[in-house]
Amino acid sequence: MLSRLNLQIRKKDWYLLVLVYLVFVGYLFPVFVYQVPQGTDVFTHLFYVKQMVLSNSLDDFYLQCQENQFIGYRYPFGMWLFDSILLKITGLDVASASLVVPVILFLLMLFVYRSYALGYGLSRFSVVALLLLLTTPGAVMGMLQHTPSVFVLPFLIIIIHSLIRNDYRLKIMAVLVIGILPFTHAGSFMFVLYFVVSYSFVYSLLNGRVNYRSLMYLVFLMIFYLIGMHTFPYVHNQYINKARLIVSVTELFPIPYLNSLGLLLYDNVFLKLDLMYVVLFIALVYAVSNVMVYIHIIFKDIYYKLKESISLPALFGVSSLSHTPPYWPIWLGPVHSVLALLGFLKNRMTLVMFLSIAIVVIPSAYYAQERALRELAYFRLIIPIAATFGYLILLRKIKTLKNGRVKYFLGVTLSLLFFTALVVTVVVGMYYFYPKISGERYLVTGLEWLGGVGSPDEGAASYALRHRISIYGDKIPPDVTSLGHGSELRRYGFDLRNTYFGIGSEKYVKDLYATFGVKYVILWSKVFRIVGLPPESLTIDSNTQLDKIYSSVDFFSIYRYIKEETVFSNISDRITFDENVKVLDAGDTYLVETSVYKVRLSKSTPTILFLGNRTTNLLGEGGIYDYISFDLGPSGEEGGFVTQELPFDKVIVGKNRVIYSTIYSINGKEYFNVTLEYCFFEKAIRKTIKVSNDVSGHAVAKIRYTTMYFTPISSFEFWDATGKRYDRKIYQSEDKIYIKNTKMNRLYLGNGSTLGVLTYFEPSIPFPNLIAYQGSVRYDYYFVDVKTSDIVYPGETSEWIQWLSLGNVSSATENIYFYNMQLLPYSDGKIPVSVLSLVDPHNNNASVEGLGFLRDAGLKVTPMFSIRDLKTNLNSSNLNQYAEVVLYVTREANVSEILDFIEYLRDMDVHVVGIYFEEPVYDLESLKLLADYGVSYIIAREILPPYDILFQEGYRHFRSLYLNGSDIQIVSVPLSLPKLGGALYFYPEPLSAYRALLNSALNSGDPVVLRFDSSKLLSSDYRNVVSNFTSLITSEGRFYSIPLSELVSNFESLKGVYVKVAGNSTVRSIILYNNNSVDVDLTLVLTLPNYGEKYSITNGSVAGKICQHGYCEYLIPVHIGPKQIKHIMISERIE
Repeated sequence: MLSRLNLQIRKKDWYLLVLVYLVFVGYLFPVFVYQVPQGTDVFTHLFYVKQMVLSNSLDDFYLQCQENQFIGYRYPFGMWLFDSILLKITGLDVASASLVVPVILFLLMLFVYRSYALGYGLSRFSVVALLLLLTTPGAVMGMLQHTPSVFVLPFLIIIIHSLIRNDYRLKIMAVLVIGILPFTHAGSFMFVLYFVVSYSFVYSLLNGRVNYRSLMYLVFLMIFYLIGMHTFPYVHNQYINKARLIVSVTELFPIPYLNSLGLLLYDNVFLKLDLMYVVLFIALVYAVSNVMVYIHIIFKDIYYKLKESISLPALFGVSSLSHTPPYWPIWLGPVHSVLALLGFLKNRMTLVMFLSIAIVVIPSAYYAQERALRELAYFRLIIPIAATFGYLILLRKIKTLKNGRVKYFLGVTLSLLFFTALVVTVVVGMYYFYPKISGERYLVTGLEWLGGVGSPDEGAASYALRHRISIYGDKIPPDVTSLGHGSELRRYGFDLRNTYFGIGSEKYVKDLYATFGVKYVILWSKVFRIVGLPPESLTIDSNTQLDKIYSSVDFFSIYRYIKEETVFSNISDRITFDENVKVLDAGDTYLVETSVYKVRLSKSTPTILFLGNRTTNLLGEGGIYDYISFDLGPSGEEGGFVTQELPFDKVIVGKNRVIYSTIYSINGKEYFNVTLEYCFFEKAIRKTIKVSNDVSGHAVAKIRYTTMYFTPISSFEFWDATGKRYDRKIYQSEDKIYIKNTKMNRLYLGNGSTLGVLTYFEPSIPFPNLIAYQGSVRYDYYFVDVKTSDIVYPGETSEWIQWLSLGNVSSATENIYFYNMQLLPYSDGKIPVSVLSLVDPHNNNASVEGLGFLRDAGLKVTPMFSIRDLKTNLNSSNLNQYAEVVLYVTREANVSEILDFIEYLRDMDVHVVGIYFEEPVYDLESLKLLADYGVSYIIAREILPPYDILFQEGYRHFRSLYLNGSDIQIVSVPLSLPKLGGALYFYPEPLSAYRALLNSALNSGDPVVLRFDSSKLLSSDYRNVVSNFTSLITSEGRFYSIPLSELVSNFESLKGVYVKVAGNSTVRSIILYNNNSVDVDLTLVLTLPNYGEKYSITNGSVAGKICQHGYCEYLIPVHIGPKQIKHIMISERIE
């Protein structure tokens, strides 16, 4: 009986029979029964295989992934490429390939592993090694997974086999697969790299000689790594993360300079790919291997004594097992682990391999935490081999027993335990856990049904289904394709949970659709376990925005979103672009997403909740806030508010804009109309803050603006008006740091080379002149405040226009300048100059002579009469010789008196076109009355001459006047100082002041309105000043004189001119439509890159251009008849 048992134990046919049974019944049969890929990660890889099949080249694949903003494509692509080629050749679909390819690789791996086992001398028992490999608990559920780590397993076996076997053909194969590894699987490549290093050390320590074969492989590994990272830079990020293990491990040891060495190697070898440091790294490994040889020589006597003291009985009481983390031996297999401990005594090479792998795997598994089992899977390269030696030791030990009963009992027990462990492990793993983890058949059937509905570009959402939705359902799961970790992924999860279980969940499913493109929501049993709520808590069936279109077993259901058509207000803009940007209703927010940016706005306040691309919110948990403070004169009242905290009572949504408006009041007293408008274009956003002094009509209101950025971005750049660039790094501090006495027109939050936010400030009001910044001491967030101010007279509106765009500095600037287009109310691209002259009725002849001198000098003059003087000299003023006049109003005059004079002069056929207020003593009702009496403009503000950065842009443009938001058809005209014969302020003589004024007008494009009183022209000195001034504007060739009423009329006519722009940066089609009943002459200002004379214009000409900072403003004169259209084409000339 015993002899028969011993004969059976020696026969390998039984082992082969069990192996065949396990392979076909345990592994292959469940695959064809369940017809689903093993595991869950496989579906992510299948998704990118599918994308690669649809691409024509590797470059095309990356381009398509970037355009769709997928987040997982920066991964080694070797398996994806292999699969895509196979699918294109064979015509298989992705789902079928996920079943066929793993089976082929599985059989290949068995063949390679058996050859590997033979290399250890397991000629008769190599089949046992295969049995132990296939029944390792942690490997059962992974052997047929179609993932890169399983795909490269045969490669790893070949590399390790070549280290223990001296076969040149095996070495050639090892070098070839080393060349494939860098772009196939980063984790396996780094494992091989670490393993080769640790193997060199352990081999040298235990054998007393350097293993040059491992050093040769190290050289090849580094060569192929450098080539791979330079050829395929998209995968480099994977290695940057994996190589951090070097730094983490060196930090554990309190050895001087070891951590610094780890950082040095990580930074220069893996991060910077420095060839010199690669050579030093290889040399360092060689040097340490020699040190290990020296240590072996010193301690070899101690080692041999220790070896002689070890005996087999001691192994049955191994106490070290209890000191390892409890789950590792379980997943490696308790039987396998015990047998492997015995096997290490039988074969020193298995011990060398085990120690080499352990040095690499255990630290990596320790840091991987919940992903540790992936790292421990590398032990399958040696544990089954060592366990086979342990099994042989037990067999031989039993065979040497002399007691037949004991020998029989132990033999039967060992056989039962061994084969039971083999069979049970595989059966439980493949027949119980396989369908539960990979997905039951009803799940696949339901998803396949979804694949026949709608289109592949639609989104579908659920918990834990991930890329199974894309493979079987042919839909896009946004949580794993385009959403990285951060606020948007949290928002997605919040919306999805509330769609299933929330009350009033319609707004959440709206947000899922508008923000993430989710048209289908899938319910299945796992949702309850993930969320932790029972089925009774479901509310999704009562959601009026969802329609249940499919239902199956175990709660499996598919819901389709019922799209609502958003009703937009018909808001027209004077300049529009032929783009299809839309504001979407996303539940409790508005959403806009283009190829450049993604923005989410609150529905109730003008708060930007998200600003970034599809995956990254550059604001983090911070935001952009606008603080407005004011001082009122002459009452001295003051106050302030944050626009994002105001209760806006009116929100208007247009196709591509959202307008928030309210009346700011305190304790029932109304102060201003406040409007904040966002207008969205494909590449940029225009943000306009309006404060209108048209409610209560305070005499003068000084408005101070502060835009506050609170973001996780710790650096910024800004440019002053001359184009000079400044950059700052923000550090944590208790106090703010101020930058004063400079003006800026651009601010960039970011480091300039990656994704950042650029803000461009239009000169609608003065450029910001103060920046304050500070790093929070509580959070990793940073403040940047930008401040400016403006003066608002009764009826006026202050507009601060900001443009925002994303990208690096260059791309964001180009994006904004693409939309930088203006219509100026004057012709020929020249700056208009208008002159007012106060006429003295007491000295009428001198006044007439003075006016004549001004006209002879080529200036268009509008005479101005003081009401005070007219009271006493009305009959002698000869007013009937003037067709148009301006009334000069002193403080003591009242509105009824003004109206009386207007009526009196009207009877004399003299039209009062404007009122010059000595002080702004008028109110809103007075303005309305003046408009009714035909007054077209008022002059109340006087602007000091520009000096340095002061009084330049944003001061001299005309402003329309409003009453409670309605245009009252009067224009506020600023007067530019100095007056002739008046104070010169910053300048020693008049001509210097006027020259500075004209230079400022050229830069800002604002008109110039001057006051040359006729009484001053009795002096020859002042006549010389006027003569020199006219010489200035004539010699420049960029100015012309025009009556002020005509200039104001042109300004008003611009409100009836509309422009539509189409094209790109090289070709633009501009269509202008004049909706007025009169001709309009204007100047179109277009900003284009400074390419010299490379632009050609059809149906137009360039009257001038102003170039700075790499861009030019082209001035194009345009004349349009009433109700007519003019089409201008601008294109880059091909040379």
